[in-house]
Amino acid sequence: MIFVAAVTIASCGGGGTTPATVDAPPDSPAATDDPNSTDIPPRGEDLLMPWLAAGHYKSWTCEPAPHAQVYPSNHGDNLACNNSILHTAPAGIGNYPLDAASVKELYAFDDVTLVGYSVSRKITDDLGDGWYWFEAKDGKTTDGMATEPAKVCTACHQCAPRDFTYAIAP
Repeated sequence: MIFVAAVTIASCGGGGTTPATVDAPPDSPAATDDPNSTDIPPRGEDLLMPWLAAGHYKSWTCEPAPHAQVYPSNHGDNLACNNSILHTAPAGIGNYPLDAASVKELYAFDDVTLVGYSVSRKITDDLGDGWYWFEAKDGKTTDGMATEPAKVCTACHQCAPRDFTYAIAP
């Protein structure tokens, strides 16, 4: 993963400082982490893993089938689903609305065996560094709620064409 991130940074002209993952202030709209919400994933592994297992995101706008990763992704074969907030966000430049979110199901190369999840959710109005990042794959977890920022996520996502996300499902 680090090699792919380093290549990606070089190819998009990055290489400066990587923005830190930011937690939303307690009184902001994005601070609500309701494990029963079907449109907004909660933050933190203890809430998010059961939410993913319940399949709440499957009612979102999803790609039709798993597919090979698309450069510069290092998620492997995947299927992306975007919540209504991200899916209906106006086209253009600038930041996405609070609570815009995407879930990627991560698959083995057979495109059948589910091996993990990758989740992003906009939690502050900050352009770029206002995302919560989470990935659970092959027994390893990267959680943007942890004290160490999810630098491997931001290293790649800083090259995205808009607000640190590539997650736009058709």
